Amino acid sequence: MKKVFTTHSAAQTHALGAALGRCLASGDVVAFRGDLGSGKTCMIQGVCEALQVADYVTSPTFVLINEYAGQCRGRDIPVYHFDLYRLGGADELEELGAEEYFYGHGVCLVEWAEQHALALPARMYADMAELTNLVDSPTAGLVNKGHYAVNMRLFADGGAVGRLHVGVLKRLSVGMSFGGEQLIGTGAVNWFPRVAVAARCRIIEEGYTWPALVLGVDTQGVGPYRSQRYQVKSKGIYLVLSKNYTSMLGELGVHSGVNLSRENADDGDWSAWFGIDKSLRFMALFAEYDLGRNNGLQNQGVEDGYLNVGGAWVVTPQLRVAYYLKNALESDHFGSQSIRELSVTYRGKFR
Repeated sequence: MKKVFTTHSAAQTHALGAALGRCLASGDVVAFRGDLGSGKTCMIQGVCEALQVADYVTSPTFVLINEYAGQCRGRDIPVYHFDLYRLGGADELEELGAEEYFYGHGVCLVEWAEQHALALPARMYADMAELTNLVDSPTAGLVNKGHYAVNMRLFADGGAVGRLHVGVLKRLSVGMSFGGEQLIGTGAVNWFPRVAVAARCRIIEEGYTWPALVLGVDTQGVGPYRSQRYQVKSKGIYLVLSKNYTSMLGELGVHSGVNLSRENADDGDWSAWFGIDKSLRFMALFAEYDLGRNNGLQNQGVEDGYLNVGGAWVVTPQLRVAYYLKNALESDHFGSQSIRELSVTYRGKFR
């Protein structure tokens, strides 16, 4: 998700850059994304002014990198200004010795970062890839336009479900999924009854004081399929709010949503959830609490929800592995037992 600051003139964009520059420290890397003429260079000029760069700052479109002498918090530091618009590929960035810049003690300002996101440091690509799900519940994050995410989730009884999500527009992503049980083990494979589809549209972008809002649909449930329904029903139609806050060692995200599942076996009640995530550089922790109102157990005296927790490790810029402990408090929703699952996600960009 994104925090949105709107400017209405070059002077305001320059001033926003200066405000950003005053927040930077040695070793920081900043990605600037946007269309031609959107004000990336203007904002960088403001950043450089705050860093006390005396040289005139222009975009290094043909030389790819400009180096300036600056000051940050009373200390001399180099400021590296990249323009990746004409970059041929990751090998060209490697030939420039980019790793020495990105992992050095200067400040790196990277224009057109989205053009070669996978060639950037892992921490940058991980930050550019929005969190789209906690455990079973979605956030207001999207797959970036022109990118894709492939996910494989493994669950009990040799089960697995594969998902493909594609960012088709700036505020719209679509996907499909399919899976089954006994894919690993003996006996016949029990395939799910149909291919599931998903789509999500971000209606409101996250601002400084308000959360992002996404309207979505997802027909893929979670876990084994029994008696005309999944163990955890698909979200169906849902609305979700997400807000990020800057905190120690990374961002803290807060999320909440409401949904009405298309699976009406047992009951067709609406349900809701809320959760948090905490990024820790190359790791993330998350938790969600689902009210479980649509699992058909209220008539059995089971009215409490259930808690899911998990952790993820960003192995490479493209690859993330997550481990989930579902029903951590052993609610009666799942026979008073917790459930362990594994999820692997690969992200990439279409050529």
